[in-house]
Amino acid sequence: MLIVTAVLRAKPGKEKQLETQLLGMLKPVGQEEGTLEYRFHRAQEDAGCFFFYEKYRDQAAFDAHVVTPHFRKLQTEIADLLACPMEVGLYDELGSIRA
Repeated sequence: MLIVTAVLRAKPGKEKQLETQLLGMLKPVGQEEGTLEYRFHRAQEDAGCFFFYEKYRDQAAFDAHVVTPHFRKLQTEIADLLACPMEVGLYDELGSIRA
């Protein structure tokens, strides 16, 4: 299992546009075979800071995700909305709990 985190920061005045574009990813990513979890968040104290928590079956599923047409299209569409490059982290899950 592979955990991916991504932090995206909007340029000032572009927060809502970026949020709308990112929300549009939920449905198509949810239909990808190897995606187990895909959660989208906004920081409480910074409306321009967005966070994804993603869980993939394996590295191959993540590799497939980043070459999908919807992911590539998103990258093009949000390029001018980002204040800085997206920060991506890759993790191995060591434990969890469910509420």
